[in-house]
Amino acid sequence: DLAREHFEKAIEIDPTNDYAYFGLGLCLAKQGDIAKAAGHIKMALAMKPGNSVYQRALDKIQY
Repeated sequence: DLAREHFEKAIEIDPTNDYAYFGLGLCLAKQGDIAKAAGHIKMALAMKPGNSVYQRALDKIQY
């Protein structure tokens, strides 16, 4: 979908963009690809440790 394409492009342009990884993770979760979604959200968390929004989203999709 369009949002996924935009987040992928944002990561390509700036691989340090934590929000792009988070957004891509949310898109993937919505599409049912939980494993890939979790991986991208974990990348966002690695860039911004302790981010409660990222952590809650990860917790929600994993359980």
